[in-house]
Amino acid sequence: MINIAQYFTEEKRNSHIKGVIGHLNRKFLHTAVRYKVKPKYYFEKRFYKALLIDREFLKRIIFATYDEIESFESSDSYKAHRLFFLLCLPSELRNSEPFSTHFGLESNCFPRELIGQNIEEISAEVRVNCKKVFDYGSFSKISRAEIYDRGQWNAYNYLNEFMPKTCPYCNIQLITRLEDCLEDGGLHYEMRPALDHFLSKNKFPFFALTVSNLIPSCKECNTDLKLEKNFKDPRHINPMGQSFEGIAKFDIKLRDDSDILQAIESIYNYGELNTGSIKIFLDTTDTASDQNISDFNLENRYNNHIENVRFFLEKLPKVAKEKIKSYQDLFEIDDFETALQRFIEHSLNPEDHKDVIFSIFKRDLISKYCDL
Repeated sequence: MINIAQYFTEEKRNSHIKGVIGHLNRKFLHTAVRYKVKPKYYFEKRFYKALLIDREFLKRIIFATYDEIESFESSDSYKAHRLFFLLCLPSELRNSEPFSTHFGLESNCFPRELIGQNIEEISAEVRVNCKKVFDYGSFSKISRAEIYDRGQWNAYNYLNEFMPKTCPYCNIQLITRLEDCLEDGGLHYEMRPALDHFLSKNKFPFFALTVSNLIPSCKECNTDLKLEKNFKDPRHINPMGQSFEGIAKFDIKLRDDSDILQAIESIYNYGELNTGSIKIFLDTTDTASDQNISDFNLENRYNNHIENVRFFLEKLPKVAKEKIKSYQDLFEIDDFETALQRFIEHSLNPEDHKDVIFSIFKRDLISKYCDL
C-alpha cells in the first residue's frame, strides 16, 4: 500500500472543486430540463442549497480526508443534514449501527411531509437525486469520438500528473493513462486506469466525487477483488493518506522448514538464495492493514509473481558494504548509493516507489537483510 495523497497538488484541488461547482450549476441551474435535478423534500432542498451557496460546506464533502469519510457520521456536516444522509443510504446500511440508532432518533421527529409516507420509496427518490448530483458517470465517461482539452473537468485530466504508474493498493500491476495530442492542440483520450471508490458509490453516493474516495487502481484490485466490499466496517487502509509503512512489512520465509540447512549453506558458501524454496508474506499486527492484505489477496498474488523478483532475491545475500564498495571500484561509480542501486536494480528514493512494481517489497527486504 502506497500513500499517494501527497501528489494531489493544490492546483489539482482547485481544478477539481472548480469542476464540481460547474457540474452542480449545470444540474440545478441549466435551462435544459433533462439536466436539472429537482429535489422534492425540504431536507433535500436544504442540503443542496448548502452545497450551492456554502463553498466551505461543499469542500468538506469533496475534500474529506480518509478518516473523515470512514467516520463521517461523527462529522458536523452529517449532524447538520443527518436525515438527508440517512435516506441516501441503502436500507441494509441504514438498518445497521450506528445509522439505525440515528434513524430511530430522526423518526421520532419526522418533518410533516414524511409522516405516514412510505420511507423506502422516499429513500429511493432521494438516492436517485443524490446519484444525479454527485454524478460520477458525467465525470468518468467520455465519448472516444470527441476531442477534449486539458482544461475540462473529467477523470482523464483529474489523473494527469497525479496518478502513480503502479497500483497503490498492490504495487504489482502497472496502470496506464494514454492520450493523443491532435494537430489543433486538442486531445483524444485513449485509456486510463480505474478510479476505485474506497467507499462504494452505490452505498455512499454523496462521496462519489470525493478526492480521498477516488483511488487510481488496477483491474485486478478494483474489478476482480474489491467489488462492492465495505471498506468502512471493518476499517481498511486508504492510499489517499495512508500506507503500509511502519505497520505492515514484506518478508520471506522457507516454504518447508526442512530446507533451512540447505538454505544457510547456499547463502553462507555461495551467496545464493534458492527462490524455489522461498515464500513471500506480509507481517502486520494492524487490523486495518490485515484487511487490505486479505481482501486484495496480496500474499498469494506476490507468491504467484515470485519469478519477477527472482534476480533481486538472488542478489540480496550479496548486498554488504564491502561487496558494494568493490562493485563501486570495479565499475568506477562515483558514490556508494548509486553503486548499490545499480547492483540491486532498485531505486532507494521513496519518490520513485509509486512508479515501480514490487518497490515496497524490495524496500522492506533491503531494510531488514542488507548490512548497510
